[in-house]
Amino acid sequence: MNRHIVIIIMLLATHWQLKSQGYSIKEFDLSGDINSWYTAHFDSINTKPLIGAWPSVSPPGANTNNFFFENAQNWTVASMKYDNHVYHNLNIRYDIEKHTAYLQHPLFWQPLIVNQEMVDWFKTPAGTFKPKKDEKGYYLVLFEGKNLSYTKESSKRVIAKEGALEYKRTNDLFLLTEGKKIRVERAKGFLKQFEAHKKDIKQFMRTREIRNIKRDSKEAYLTRIAEYCDNLATL
Repeated sequence: MNRHIVIIIMLLATHWQLKSQGYSIKEFDLSGDINSWYTAHFDSINTKPLIGAWPSVSPPGANTNNFFFENAQNWTVASMKYDNHVYHNLNIRYDIEKHTAYLQHPLFWQPLIVNQEMVDWFKTPAGTFKPKKDEKGYYLVLFEGKNLSYTKESSKRVIAKEGALEYKRTNDLFLLTEGKKIRVERAKGFLKQFEAHKKDIKQFMRTREIRNIKRDSKEAYLTRIAEYCDNLATL
């Protein structure tokens, strides 16, 4: 009986947090098999991402922070494929100084270090992040096609400015193809990589569509060229 009371208190106290993580107490039956219900919701694959080291994470400052999202003072809601299982409504932060992703525990509000080796991807409002191969950290997928991917890797370092510490950000753009990782941050880089299709790519760059995109965003412009190159008959 005491055990039942403890479980009821736990459920009532954590109902809001659990609901945000996709759990439900609708099927909970106090007179039923509590152990099976608990195991199905908490002891199996459902808790895998919430097992890890508890780091000390500095809160973002008023004007600068060490995270990927510059203007987000709060945690970002994301989905994650972890150890071949998909989890939704997770609170996540990507520290691009330490190149480490953190999850927020739904009950204790404590950051947890995500085991990068178990992550397939995590999806945020800004796009999909995937773990770097043979490196620490993640890259943002700008475009992913059948033959190539175009990605962004971001990092930050601390600098002293007028007696205060701030973070300086660096963004690098890479073309991933056939197991190769090539820095391509200008349109000419695509011409160099796909010399057999130089003429076609140049004509595409002159189209009204691509010139309009270029005016709005260099990153979107280069991403659109990468998408075009992926659709070429042969690479």
